[in-house]
Amino acid sequence: MSKSKLISIIIGIILVVGIVYAVFRNSKEAKPPPDSAGGLTSENPLTPQTSSSADYVKLLREQGKIYEEFDVLFRFLYPPDFTVTEIDDESGYTILAQNSAKKAAFQIFLNPFDLSTEASAKAGESWVLTPARIKKDLPNMIIENPQPVLIGADKNIPALIFFSQDQTLGRTREIWFVGNGHLFQVETFADQDSMIGPVMDTFQFLQ
Repeated sequence: MSKSKLISIIIGIILVVGIVYAVFRNSKEAKPPPDSAGGLTSENPLTPQTSSSADYVKLLREQGKIYEEFDVLFRFLYPPDFTVTEIDDESGYTILAQNSAKKAAFQIFLNPFDLSTEASAKAGESWVLTPARIKKDLPNMIIENPQPVLIGADKNIPALIFFSQDQTLGRTREIWFVGNGHLFQVETFADQDSMIGPVMDTFQFLQ
């Protein structure tokens, strides 16, 4: 198990929009909600900081783009104004979905993970990742407020959600789970629960 390192594209997001984001965070004026008459469209986009999970559920249901991966066999929906970049190197495979204009992004980092070596894994049962198991390989990783949850379109994927800390990104939201022989590490900014929750609730393994 290895923690995803910062990738250059996410650093690029921060450099490009850092000033704008700082102004936004210091402003007490919230951005106006999407025009109810116009609906949720790319011309009338959502921002993670001011939109509810219900907004994203509606957006994904009506206009979400499909990402499908046919080696590990999974799919999920992501917002229509996001772009996806795939990075495959010696450290693992990363899927980055982002809208740099809104400083909205999440990444999914995956590595092969052999459950047959896990003493707590039982045949035919869903395996739950625990903070202790993460600490076994990553003793210095910050794990705040860990909670076991069920995610996915069928609410049948056990996952561990928690907050962590990144030297460049700051506080992050993490969603980690195991499936189809891989460890999935989902990471986004800590204030973007309203976006990442609905995205993860569309996740499906294809076998």
